[in-house]
Amino acid sequence: MIVLTADCPHCRAHNMTFEVIGWKVGASDPVAQPFAAIAATCRQCGMPIALQYETALGDSWQTLHQRVVNIMQRSGSLNSTELVPVQVWPAPEAARIPDDLPPEVERALGQAEHNFSSLGCEEAAAMMYRRALEIGLKKAYPEMKGMLAARIKQLVAEHHLPAPLGEWLDQVKLIGNEGAHEVDGVSRDDLEAQRGFVDMALRYIFTMPAQIAARRGLPPEVA
Repeated sequence: MIVLTADCPHCRAHNMTFEVIGWKVGASDPVAQPFAAIAATCRQCGMPIALQYETALGDSWQTLHQRVVNIMQRSGSLNSTELVPVQVWPAPEAARIPDDLPPEVERALGQAEHNFSSLGCEEAAAMMYRRALEIGLKKAYPEMKGMLAARIKQLVAEHHLPAPLGEWLDQVKLIGNEGAHEVDGVSRDDLEAQRGFVDMALRYIFTMPAQIAARRGLPPEVA
């Protein structure tokens, strides 16, 4: 049996083993680079992926076809062969990082996104989404003092943030607290919601003002 190792875009497992279930070499073309299409299923969730492989050996499509035939007739890992993966479907989800974030906020959010994409790291992701929000509010409203909940309430009362957004940010805080303190941890559904709330808040606080300022030809702080 031939297997390969890849990140699963379905269950988010990193370096997961996939079982190869089918393959085909691209049709003859005197110009195009020949390629092999490989289908495989994740050993953890059972969901399929398709990968495109090429070689740097200058193979014709006939040579590549025979190379793949030889590989498939033996057991082992496709990762240790002459074939090089160049594309995968579905593609893993890219990190969701809004534009125009302060570096400190972007760093915290990047850590949250990394843990979000890693199976079993929901609690770490929840705490880092909360941290990204907290740092973001400190950078955007440095005059605000006190605990996160109090600052959110004050920002809404002073009309810096709309009330519905304030309610969402309260949920970000609560889910982050669950990640830090609750024995049962954080559910995937709650983490998905928290991620969306943080994304919306950071776009509202940083990205939208910067885009409006750029449209007006003004510095971001006067948008």
